[in-house]
Amino acid sequence: MAVNDAIAEVAGGVIYLWPGDANDAILENFDFPAERSGIELDIDLGFLEQHSPEIAAALIAEELYRDFSPEFNTAAYRIAGINARDIVTRYQWIKGETGDEPAEQKWFVDYIGTDERVVRRLQELAWLRNAFDAGATPADLLHWGVDPFTVVQLIWWQRKPGETHLAQHIRAIRNGWGLRWLEQSVRDTYRNLVKFIDQGAAAPEFLAAFGSDLAEVREVLNFFADDAEHLSEARQREWAVAFGEAGVRRILPDAVGRFALYVPAALKQGVLRQPLEPIARYLEQIGVTPETWADFDDSFFGRN
Repeated sequence: MAVNDAIAEVAGGVIYLWPGDANDAILENFDFPAERSGIELDIDLGFLEQHSPEIAAALIAEELYRDFSPEFNTAAYRIAGINARDIVTRYQWIKGETGDEPAEQKWFVDYIGTDERVVRRLQELAWLRNAFDAGATPADLLHWGVDPFTVVQLIWWQRKPGETHLAQHIRAIRNGWGLRWLEQSVRDTYRNLVKFIDQGAAAPEFLAAFGSDLAEVREVLNFFADDAEHLSEARQREWAVAFGEAGVRRILPDAVGRFALYVPAALKQGVLRQPLEPIARYLEQIGVTPETWADFDDSFFGRN
């Protein structure tokens, strides 16, 4: 446990050490489902324990995903491998030296940690992002030695029945931690798929079979595109006020600890730092307004 587990930016942000007090507190209050699936790996658990988390996760995924293709008829193990390699390129624990980036590009809640501790957990998360779809349960993953906080994040990430791809990604950026990098990596695989299709390389049968899901994927990519139309500055100020008045932790559950008092500062200035602009924009799409935010059921996000 680090003594200096968090730092603050007085203009409106808090940065946590990961792993540290903040994610430990989440674990202390998390109720893991106890049910096992009955799946037994053909791997000795003692053998798994001898390996680092990302390697153990890859070995689990190799067995769990055998002949499993949950998205667009693509092997889960192949895509997980791509995500596991890609996710580490998106995480940088050393922050920019100048600190002069525009306020809206900064994060309300950010995370730092040494590569040897965080990167392996991000890879573990990426390898196992389809574990529940493949039939495993949280209790299975814990039994197989997966880091409990990785299991927590996988529960937060899991797509709900009938949920759109966009809603899943919005939940991920709100719920934070490694999910913010995982959803970026998943989006990148979607981007490559759409590029492949737009080049005319996909068979008509493929397009017919996956037309609905492909439309949702395009919705995700368009929503997060660099040229997507953002909320006006005036509307962002309205949302900033609404988020602040309803209680910051409703929208930023990790705004806790001794530096949390700095987080509302940017909201009071009408600034929607990351990730709140896209979240507010999505809420508007589903009919939620600044005036009705306080009454919105925040269980939608899958964590308190």
